[in-house]
Amino acid sequence: MFTNQECTPYLEHLRSEHRRLHALLGDARAAVQQFQMQDEKAVTSLLQTLQQIRVELARHFSEEEQGSCLEEALARCPRLSGEVKRVQAEHQVLLENLDCLVARGKIVAETQAELKRGFDDLCNQLYDHEAAESRVLETSFGESVNE
Repeated sequence: MFTNQECTPYLEHLRSEHRRLHALLGDARAAVQQFQMQDEKAVTSLLQTLQQIRVELARHFSEEEQGSCLEEALARCPRLSGEVKRVQAEHQVLLENLDCLVARGKIVAETQAELKRGFDDLCNQLYDHEAAESRVLETSFGESVNE
């Protein structure tokens, strides 16, 4: 395992990214809980928040795929190649699930309970993805990603 100053920028960047994504998810969760289909303003607010999450996730995943902390972790610990591939393969699935949730939110017949359940499922998938990503980095860098 590697524990050195070179890993710190990767870990700090990832921590910052995760904090920003968690804040957006918190905003979306509040919008989901206040969501009422009869309230056009609430629907618009929720959809805007979900679309903002979509933009942030796409940027975050693109950055990871173009060579950042996961690539560095793999270079330091090649035995993690299977886990890194699995984590990266989740990116497209997560984006597709978020796209489906946005589309569902646009359907007027959607109930609050169904939308909340869909959002909770998406959050759980994102948290599982983040945990897998963190395990890769912690194993490779020898330092906890979580603060």
